[in-house]
Amino acid sequence: MTDITEDKHFIDELQNTTVLQTNILSSIQEGMIVYDRNLKCLHWNQTMETITGLEQKEVIGKHLLEVVPQFVEHGIDTMIKGSIDGQSMSSEEIRFQHSKNKTKGYIWGRFFPMRNTESEIIGGVAVVTDISERKLFEYEIHESEKILRNVIDTMDDILLITDLRGKVLQVNRAFLHVLGYSRSEVLGQEFPYSWLFEDEMGRFVTWITNLRQQNWLHDFDMTWKAKDGRYIPMSLSTTLLRNSMGEAVAILNIARDITERVRLAKDLENRIKELDDFTYVVSHDLKEPLISVEGFSKILQSDYQDTIGSEGKEFLDLIAGATTRMKGLIDDLLLLSRVGRPIETFKPVSIKKVVDEVKAEMEFTIRQRSVCLNVPEYLPRVFGNKTHLKIVFRNLIGNAIKFNDKSTPIIEIGFQSAENNYYLFFVKDNGIGIDKEFHEKIFIIFQRLHPREQYEGTGAGLAIVKKIIETHKGTIWVESHVGEGSIFFFTLPRETPHG
Repeated sequence: MTDITEDKHFIDELQNTTVLQTNILSSIQEGMIVYDRNLKCLHWNQTMETITGLEQKEVIGKHLLEVVPQFVEHGIDTMIKGSIDGQSMSSEEIRFQHSKNKTKGYIWGRFFPMRNTESEIIGGVAVVTDISERKLFEYEIHESEKILRNVIDTMDDILLITDLRGKVLQVNRAFLHVLGYSRSEVLGQEFPYSWLFEDEMGRFVTWITNLRQQNWLHDFDMTWKAKDGRYIPMSLSTTLLRNSMGEAVAILNIARDITERVRLAKDLENRIKELDDFTYVVSHDLKEPLISVEGFSKILQSDYQDTIGSEGKEFLDLIAGATTRMKGLIDDLLLLSRVGRPIETFKPVSIKKVVDEVKAEMEFTIRQRSVCLNVPEYLPRVFGNKTHLKIVFRNLIGNAIKFNDKSTPIIEIGFQSAENNYYLFFVKDNGIGIDKEFHEKIFIIFQRLHPREQYEGTGAGLAIVKKIIETHKGTIWVESHVGEGSIFFFTLPRETPHG
């Protein structure tokens, strides 16, 4: 009698190994198919059931290509047979339909020969990956990119994307249309670009350098050059593009053709000049008859005093007062027209010297009113017209003294650095203040907030100041509350302006 205990132990171990392998194959997240040389299905895991809709009992023990005809339709049969011949093969992405619910998805297959311990081919193994979600994600990305491209290409503004070193990665149709380049001429270009003028390149480098610190810059006016040599004024806005980690990966430039805006601004400038010229001529011509009226009034007052009587003298006094005020208005009109076309060229000006000279000229008024005028030891140099800048400070300091009800008027002058190569100056006082309603009105010529009897003047001073600041390409505004004093802010270009 033969002892078969050892053989039974081997058979049990073999069965346990097979069960273990089956459990492993069933638990793999990818689809697994095992088949013999006759293409009979030996294993069909749960993932394959999910992908195809075919249960194990429908496939196991049957010819693989007969129960899954889609394998033949999509050429997978060739790869299955190839694995039996010893080849390892991979399929393309395959559109596959679920057998039960008829939904369609995408799969990708890899096929390998299966060998025994003697390296003989006894069948094949297929690993099938469901890539439907990835394909859907890719499709959504593609559609999003398509929509984005359509939006970009239908923009009226020019769009230019570069990498961080300045190499052009993308442009839109507006760029090609306005500048006249083809896409192939632009993509891949590196700085210096063919559409930048040589004298603009330094400004552009400074612009991009500032971008790395500020992340977003806007309203940078410069001139670009079209392929045919045309000059095109542009207003540029630039943004750093960042990835999901917050790392800068590209630079987005959006440029707007401002040719029409520049033309309108030039037209407005010409019209303002014409108006200034007209104001100058009319004001100058009006002075002559006023001088005559004033002169004859004085003759009547001195030579015919006994004849005209007290009532006549009162009328002559009224005429004299009116002509004096009229002369003041005309002088202010003449000054306003002159500051629009400065008689001196712009050059570096020391604001410290300007303020010191104005302070010396106003010394009597400052002493008379016990004014505390605080001026820092250092004030910067700017690029401008010294004569007109003296008018600015004389007017602002004078107003701070005039419109002040304190026994000791306190006036402070200061500055700080501002954007775009400018300085921001201020003149601060502890005077009567200005209601918010009138913060803009005070800069309109001949606009008075107080009766002439209370505060003398023509009401043209701040209009003249505003015109001077604007001639220097600056801006002016006021911050004030009634009873709390006022701060007048204004910007002036630095000693050596760019551009």
